[in-house]
Amino acid sequence: MQQPLEHWQAKLDRHFQELARERESSELPLFAFEHCLTLEELEQVARLLKEHLITGNRPGVYWLLWVIYATEIGYAYEGDEYWQSFEKKTPHWEPFHRYSLKRWFLKFQRTYSSFVPSGPWAEHFSNISWPITHAILPRYLQYQFAGALYQHRFGLAGLSALDSVSIGRLFRTQTYDASTRFEKFLQQEALTGRIVLGLLRQAPQEGQEPIYPAALARIVADLDRVQSTSAWLKETRRTVIDRFRGIGRGLGPSPDRTRGSVTGDRREDSPEKPDIRPSLFLRYSGSGAWAVGVDVPSFLPLASLDSDLRSYLKRTRCRIADAADTKPAGWTLSGNRRAMLKSWPDPGAALLTFEKSNDILDGLLRTDCRISDGPNWLFRIGLDGWAREIRGRNVHPGTSYILVSLDALAAIPRFASECAVECEGVHAIRISLPDSLASADTAQITSLGLEVSRAIWVWPAGLPCRRWDGQGQSEWLTTEHPQFGFVHDHPVQSYTVYLNDNLELVVDAPKPGDPVFIQLDPLPVGRHRLTVIARRESASNVRDLSGHVELRIREPEPWTPGVAAHAGLIVGLDPHDANLDELWSNRVDVSIAGPESHTVVCTLSLENSTGKSILSEKIGGNIKLPVTPPVFRKNLKNIVEKNESAWQYLEAAAGKLEIDGGELGKHVVLFERDSLPIRLVTRKKSRRMFLRLIDDTGIEDSEPACQLFPMEQPIRSEKIAVDSIIKGIYPEKPGGLYISQHGPHDDALVVSSGLAGEGFKGLASSSDVSDILTGKISISFALRVLRWWFHARLIGFLPEVRRDKIVTQIHDAIYEKICGANWARAEEAVMANPTDTRARETLQGRIGHDQRFNAEIGVNIHKFQGDIGQIVEWYTELARRYSVCADPLLCKFAVTLAREPYTLPEKFPDDLEQLVQRAVSNPDVLRGARCANVFHSSRCPQEEKTE
Repeated sequence: MQQPLEHWQAKLDRHFQELARERESSELPLFAFEHCLTLEELEQVARLLKEHLITGNRPGVYWLLWVIYATEIGYAYEGDEYWQSFEKKTPHWEPFHRYSLKRWFLKFQRTYSSFVPSGPWAEHFSNISWPITHAILPRYLQYQFAGALYQHRFGLAGLSALDSVSIGRLFRTQTYDASTRFEKFLQQEALTGRIVLGLLRQAPQEGQEPIYPAALARIVADLDRVQSTSAWLKETRRTVIDRFRGIGRGLGPSPDRTRGSVTGDRREDSPEKPDIRPSLFLRYSGSGAWAVGVDVPSFLPLASLDSDLRSYLKRTRCRIADAADTKPAGWTLSGNRRAMLKSWPDPGAALLTFEKSNDILDGLLRTDCRISDGPNWLFRIGLDGWAREIRGRNVHPGTSYILVSLDALAAIPRFASECAVECEGVHAIRISLPDSLASADTAQITSLGLEVSRAIWVWPAGLPCRRWDGQGQSEWLTTEHPQFGFVHDHPVQSYTVYLNDNLELVVDAPKPGDPVFIQLDPLPVGRHRLTVIARRESASNVRDLSGHVELRIREPEPWTPGVAAHAGLIVGLDPHDANLDELWSNRVDVSIAGPESHTVVCTLSLENSTGKSILSEKIGGNIKLPVTPPVFRKNLKNIVEKNESAWQYLEAAAGKLEIDGGELGKHVVLFERDSLPIRLVTRKKSRRMFLRLIDDTGIEDSEPACQLFPMEQPIRSEKIAVDSIIKGIYPEKPGGLYISQHGPHDDALVVSSGLAGEGFKGLASSSDVSDILTGKISISFALRVLRWWFHARLIGFLPEVRRDKIVTQIHDAIYEKICGANWARAEEAVMANPTDTRARETLQGRIGHDQRFNAEIGVNIHKFQGDIGQIVEWYTELARRYSVCADPLLCKFAVTLAREPYTLPEKFPDDLEQLVQRAVSNPDVLRGARCANVFHSSRCPQEEKTE
């Protein structure tokens, strides 16, 4: 028998009242997804709610049922458009009802002490954050969540206690390669911790289950249906539960110390500071030469200590020593932190420098992120053709080394020869030691600052360690028992072993030639020191031998798709966390490095919100290495400009770039599409473009504002009625710039719709920007509109071509307004014919009255490339020296206006109006900067478009 809505409302109220009472003692909030309805009952309730809505009755009467209904839609949410899915499933639902839904969730929270969405994502999406968060773990996040759980299984096992706070912080701070949407989800630390506790099936006390059993069973069942997640969950449970049963933590001393097992418990004085000390290496590059490289440790452990520092590392670019190239933001957190050096770093300075200063990081970089002190550096040549640094500077007979020094050696031993290193500022010799050394040989080795090791060998035993340089540097995981073997070729009485200066054990030594083994307990993350002292027999006049082994301990780093297993194929992205919109608009620097004799095949794939592939195209066929950002952009442009590709892009929720280098390996990069709190979406409807506004900001005391800047009048604003664009409009030809704003949130979209006229003339649009020249539009307003045009997303017919033409017209008009009509004509002549010497001289002569200032700009145009900070520094000094401008801020403004005018509103938000007026009063400072940029662009056509 079908029950009425009143029955289901009362049943759910009783259920949540009881659940709330059970949660009182544990202070665990509840979720709407923890209801007691079966799937069949949910279908019945949904049908009754829709019928009730059709009759025109007030939906608020059954507010609790609507909360459950909205939560179930949130659980099925696929990361695209929540309200579109909601309205499609709910006929007669009006857009204004969404504000009522939020009030019903607030009532649900007050009545039953339910969970409150938190974090930046919840603040931006204050409406949909309620149903999606109360769905606990929506299906579109389940695969990523299971992957993160598997990735952090060892970190979870290493926690002193499993609680939601610690777990949530671990996931948020150490999940580096998460999609944008999943990263926003992890901002809700308490929720993340609750889900993990539930999935690990910890045995809670009666009434303190972290998630209602029926709700957890649904989530786990859905996870088990997703490829790989079932195995991931099983392995994670095994790892975490086993560790908490006593395998890895809280172990006391073992009674069986006589067999060489070191089982001391973990000490409070164990090193906790993250290790960021770089390691140098040499790689044979052929013809007797060696290339110099550096391995930089991951900064993830450092980032996990402070959320602000993590955000800084993700968004700030860095540079290695004096290298010309700049590493993209997030490079120190990525999976490939190896770089080649062309000049030797200063041992007394930090190896890494960041674009912006950071109080926490700067001191650590100066003290810890440095190469070892010189003036000599020793490298042991391995069987793989790589030479790794030996910090102890100890050498063994029968082994080959390379010694790098700042100064050329005056005398080279007989067993050494000069060798070449592809690095400025150092000299090198190759040392091939014989199996036995005479006294004279030993003296020569000592004169080089090296020491010949005595005949006691130490090596990692058992399972191979992660890294071993053969001279005392080793790397292990927190899950492993480090094991070492010792063997001697002369009488030794015993071995005394210390770990971090604490006595561990004394082992009797066997006869010469017989090895002895020791085993350590798993150690915490950090750097540890194992000291071994060999006690000599009888002869009191012979000192005991001692040696040290450094153990670097780190958490396991599970392999993930897209990370190359070796350095044969190196892919760089800037920004490292670019979204799909940035990639499609060709604003991502993609570089691919590898052997020049190889080619790579790049494939771009698009997927819709269900994971179905909707586009897969090769980018440029077989591309020769190395691939630079301009080369990649040129090939990508051929795909994004296709009309059919543009419509597939509109449907896409994610993209995948696969770089196949054959034997060099594959590299896969994922690009998510960010959902903005307020956004403009387009679709094809009746074979025409249809534009609609989606507002998820949740701001109820005001309405969003929408405006249009038509292509024919790109700096004149036309107001758009909010009601009409929320329902949807058909943009007029040829289109324009649509801007939507609500509170602190905004979105901009350039819509290019059809032809602007008949024939070929209709391919381009005619734009009027004369209001800038006549003064009807202020320069500061024009700069703000320019920024909107430049950064807006693009859609439609030839959108990039039309947008670029408008951007050029606007900033040309701005330059003409400040610098004068004669300047504009002279600049146009140079751009039309860059090799015309007379045109260049004319432009240079119109900079100002000081010809020395003009001449120096012409001579030093090469200074106008590279980092804008260095350009500003050079130009500020030049303008001061010739009394053109003594204000560094105005010089910076002039350089930015000349090179990147679209960034001015962001870089000078408070001083823009004032700086524009000062530039108008002193046009020479802008003319000088603009002339240098024009000369440089015309001299280097490939860099003409600096943006």
